[in-house]
Amino acid sequence: MAEIIGIIRSVEDDSYNGKDFKKVTLINGKVLKVKYGKGGALKKKWGMLEAGKAIKFTMGEFNGSEYVEDIETIEGALPKATKEPVAPTPQPPAPQELGMWRKEQGELYRMWKIHPETMPKKPWAKVLVDDYFAQMFSVLNISDGTPKPPTNPERDDDLEPEDIPF
Repeated sequence: MAEIIGIIRSVEDDSYNGKDFKKVTLINGKVLKVKYGKGGALKKKWGMLEAGKAIKFTMGEFNGSEYVEDIETIEGALPKATKEPVAPTPQPPAPQELGMWRKEQGELYRMWKIHPETMPKKPWAKVLVDDYFAQMFSVLNISDGTPKPPTNPERDDDLEPEDIPF
């Protein structure tokens, strides 16, 4: 008689040839089928099968295949079940880092090292160039092909070039 101790990840209702059973997946990926048991003994314990619970499965063997013979909860023996860890979301790059990257991208484009015409078999070159121009147009406030001056109500736009003292 072997024992399997594990924390339940999911419990699904299933049936085979008209007989219902519970398909239990443990955190480690092992799948167990909990059927009726002798005289319906296991069916009475189906209520214990909930995601996140620690359960001890007593296994039996019949004709060379394992089956669940008995189940019992073991709340005190294992630490409380916690949710699976979530990977931290990556932080976006700092503005200075983006600026340096865009500068390098522009220089590579001007030197024809990243250019759709010199790299026709590299579709990512066109994507990089389109992204570069889209970013530059948004930074320079260009929408229809003509640059627009930035709007700043505190700025004095009445100055003529000869009024500038240098």
